[in-house]
Amino acid sequence: MLTAWAAAADDAMLTWTKLSSKQGELPAPGPSTEQTGAMVGDLDKDGVNDFLITARQAAPAILWYRRSKGKWAKYVVEDQLVPVEAGGTLADVDGDGDLDIIAGADYSDNHVWWWENPYPNFDPRVPWNRHVIKNSGKGQHHDLLVGAFDGDPKPELVFWNQGALKLYLARFPHAQGTRSRGRIARFSRPRRSPKGWPASIWMAMGWKTSWAAEAGSNTMRTAHLPRM
Repeated sequence: MLTAWAAAADDAMLTWTKLSSKQGELPAPGPSTEQTGAMVGDLDKDGVNDFLITARQAAPAILWYRRSKGKWAKYVVEDQLVPVEAGGTLADVDGDGDLDIIAGADYSDNHVWWWENPYPNFDPRVPWNRHVIKNSGKGQHHDLLVGAFDGDPKPELVFWNQGALKLYLARFPHAQGTRSRGRIARFSRPRRSPKGWPASIWMAMGWKTSWAAEAGSNTMRTAHLPRM
């Protein structure tokens, strides 16, 4: 009762301040008129949350709004016209201790990508390195989620592929010992789904078989981390 009352009291004291690029309080996102998503996280590890805006129709496709000393500065993450769908997420993909960006393409493309956080070497004009997670099958990847889904504490990525009407699960490369080898993704045809899993979702348990796997696919695709 006291806890609930204290929380209610704190909420009653909150005030909201509206900041708008239209009024000049935030940098304008760019020429695109189709902003598809927003993500919030501490990308520069300063203890303060920043946010990202994704867009399609016109480049740049991803912008990082970095907060410092009460002001917002705009950094280019993806300077190309990449058709980013809504529903991206942040996670430490390569296991180096900072948050990277994961996002999928809209209906016009079959890709899922991740962008490597260059911490601590940030430059507002230098885009982040983009890597491929998926580049086959159907398009549109709305909703991505990171969590520990297979019973161990290591992270996995789950994403919904509307075009295929399938849910996919992918293990992170650093959780499989692949970082030193460079390869982060391989698609291969499964012999069978793991026991208890529906046919529309399966996971390759070892790094030799897959990070991201497409059920029923007979194609193979690879993507590579930059050498570190």
